[in-house]
Amino acid sequence: MKWIPRAVLALVLSAAAPGVNSQVPGGSFPSRPITIIVPYPAGAGTDATARIIARSMSERFRQPVVVQNRAGAAGIIGVDLVVKAPPDGYTLLLTTANTLTSNVSLYKNLPYDPGAQLAPISLVGNVPVVLAAFRDVPANNAPELVALAKAHPGKLTFGSAGNGTVLHLSGELFKSATGTNIVHVPYKGIAPSVAAAAAGETQLVVADLTTVEPMVQAKRLKILGNLGAVRSPLAPRIPIMADVGIEGVEVGAWSAMLAPAGTPETVMAVLGATLADTLRSQDVRDNLLKIFVEPQGSTPDQLRVLIDADTRKWRRVIAEAGIKID
Repeated sequence: MKWIPRAVLALVLSAAAPGVNSQVPGGSFPSRPITIIVPYPAGAGTDATARIIARSMSERFRQPVVVQNRAGAAGIIGVDLVVKAPPDGYTLLLTTANTLTSNVSLYKNLPYDPGAQLAPISLVGNVPVVLAAFRDVPANNAPELVALAKAHPGKLTFGSAGNGTVLHLSGELFKSATGTNIVHVPYKGIAPSVAAAAAGETQLVVADLTTVEPMVQAKRLKILGNLGAVRSPLAPRIPIMADVGIEGVEVGAWSAMLAPAGTPETVMAVLGATLADTLRSQDVRDNLLKIFVEPQGSTPDQLRVLIDADTRKWRRVIAEAGIKID
């Protein structure tokens, strides 16, 4: 599924009324604080996104909206807490693609089924995923890299935030689409992988634009291309793979909000309309763009289609690359 163009996004967001009618059968929602579970540590990109969203939703609801970080086990701990929470709209999940899509194929004993136990509310944002190279690598764009990799199979390396992460899988998808043999080197997080590439420990790195950009400005890394489906408004000059003739590489580090399955439709409607109103706010949009997050709303059905499509895509990539979690 391609990312939603701005014109379409505007239509989706404008479908929500400017003021949310929070009256639901049996009373008013919300009548007490809401908790947003983030299955990652405080200070991470998803955490920063959640706190921007929470502040705005709190103002609209006139109730506290609190972010709780429940990190661990590749996001599994936090997601598991949400699927086991009462389906009343007072416990929500703000998470990334990993926990909803690739983890399904990576972990045999996943304690939840995201498709059955979570109810999509909306996409929230997307962070561009880029392919970058150490400054001395003799390639300045993706086609030149492909030619270099094919001339030296198995000699180039790319770093990622860790084995099985969406960034790792994005690199594997690039390899599959281009028929190249580039060796993966996992690191314990995005920052170490980018630092390693900037030092020349690896020739390449697949990472988010946020982390890569300072090293580009310092002339230690150069961006070879955006692995997304459309050019990013944050960096419109960076070509996507389709622009240079490489098809089948369309990925993004997206985030989304979901609720426990079984949450009443009336409550889901209030949550969806409030989040849409939040994402339409210029203040929220500006604050998200400052942390290199592209605001990106959707309908629940659009989010479900994206989750299903990415789950199938990563299942194929994981199987073809023989990726296993130790």
